Formats: sequence, C-alpha cells, structure tokens
Amino acid sequence: MNKVNSTYKDTILINYPQKVTVGDVESLLLKNDDAAKKRLVYVISHRLNNRYGDPLAHVPTNKRSGFLTMAISCLMIEAFQSFREGLEYTRATGAGQKCFSKFFSEIAAFSSLKPFAGDFYSNIRCGILHQAETYGNWRVIRRKGSPLFDASGKAINADCFFEELVKSFENYCHELEAADWSSALWVAAKRKLKAICDHCNVDNTAA
Repeated sequence: MNKVNSTYKDTILINYPQKVTVGDVESLLLKNDDAAKKRLVYVISHRLNNRYGDPLAHVPTNKRSGFLTMAISCLMIEAFQSFREGLEYTRATGAGQKCFSKFFSEIAAFSSLKPFAGDFYSNIRCGILHQAETYGNWRVIRRKGSPLFDASGKAINADCFFEELVKSFENYCHELEAADWSSALWVAAKRKLKAICDHCNVDNTAA
C-alpha cells in the first residue's frame, strides 16, 4: 500500500527523472547558494520544457500538427511570462492578453507580432485553445522557409514559432543561472515558484 502524503509538502511536483517535492522547493527558496539556484532552474525548466517543449520536439516532423504546436506554444508563453513577471495567475480580465503583449514586446524573435498582440491572443490563442480553430482569417502554416509571421497573410509559421520559443526559454534559464539571487529576474521567479507551492496547500487555497 502506498503511504498517504502526511502534508502538502510531500506533494510531488516532479517525479522523473529526479523527484522533487513541494517541501524541496520551499527549502531551496530559503537558500542563497549556487546549488539551490541550479536545482530551481531545473524545476522551472522541467515545468515547461520537459513537460511540453521536449515531447513536442520529438514528434516526427511528418506527424506534427501546426495547431497542436501552436496550442502548446501558447500554453508555454503564458506560463513562461508568468515566471518572468512573478504572476500567480493570468485569469483576471485582460491579464492573459497582457502576457502575450509583453512577451512579443520583450523577446526580439517575436517583435513582428508586437503590433498584432491583441489579434493574436483573440484569433490564435483563444481560438485554438477554446474551439480548436483560428478566427479572423488567421492561418497556421508549416511551410519551410516562410517567416515566423506574415502580416499580410495573417499566417503564423508554427514550426518557426515553436523553435524560437524554445530558444527563448532556454536563454531565460541561462539568464537565471547567471543572475544574482537579488535580481529582478529571480525575485519574480521565486514569487511564481512560491505560488506553485502554495497551490498545493489546500488550507491556503481560496474556495
């Protein structure tokens, strides 16, 4: 018989390849050494890359769907930006769209989408995640050699989009490894990690 968790701290956040519990993360957040920093970067990387980015990257090209790629990409952007800003939720009115606007403004590879952030959020993100379709004649393509975004045709190159997103997330993890604990980057990341831990504590979860 499996042992029942004694407290929320025993909740497993990562089971494989290295087990990490809520208690482990809470302890790491109290430390100020490089070992703790490296471990927390692993937790953040696993949460997005190991769960979503890496599995999708291993889907054979001829089996990969542009809509699936964009659904995963949109999920990753919202969570990624939440780590960058230290946001607990993006469920308040307008918060999700703001995440995408800031992401397109701050990540150079996606700058062409900056003026279209609102349209992207409504027609790509919400369309695909809620109804498995795009709105407003926006298109998802996988044409090799096409730009990440073609404004004239309102076309998103899903493969290019995903590749640049993965690079951006990897760069963020490298920045965390190099940044000081007191940096704005880490203050935000630690706030997000604390929120994740708090969500596992039923006593602290709002009804």
